[in-house]
Amino acid sequence: MSLSVLEYCEAMAELVRELCEKPAINGVNPRNRKSERFAARKDLPAFRLDGLLQPPGVEALEPYLFPAGDKANSIVYIATSGEYGVINVYVTLEDERGRQIESGFALRDQEEPDDWFYFPSAALRAGASITVRAIATDPLGGIGSRDTNVMV
Repeated sequence: MSLSVLEYCEAMAELVRELCEKPAINGVNPRNRKSERFAARKDLPAFRLDGLLQPPGVEALEPYLFPAGDKANSIVYIATSGEYGVINVYVTLEDERGRQIESGFALRDQEEPDDWFYFPSAALRAGASITVRAIATDPLGGIGSRDTNVMV
């Protein structure tokens, strides 16, 4: 920078500093932010409106899993709730070591919009311990989840 531009910047910075220190209204002292450190008040009740931006809930997670080769098909039933509805439910199946076996989106019941169904296609071993997790998402991006362990 040239000397004149540098002098101009310094002069403007000094002018801004002076304006910030002067009271905007005659008779009012400028704020001293360092002295405004107050402890949080504990006598004020927490402001909360039930239902306002509450995440969706997974009210029920009922997996019916059968081993590979069984005549019955596996199915996972999910019941959800949410003030703003639920736009999707994502389901994961993990083995006892935490490795993902399968995952995908559940299908919404046409007659009951809060009921969802997931149909696993992975071959499950008889006697295996499986963790089933359902993750519900609402239109505002809120997330609710539930998981359960079942034996095949």
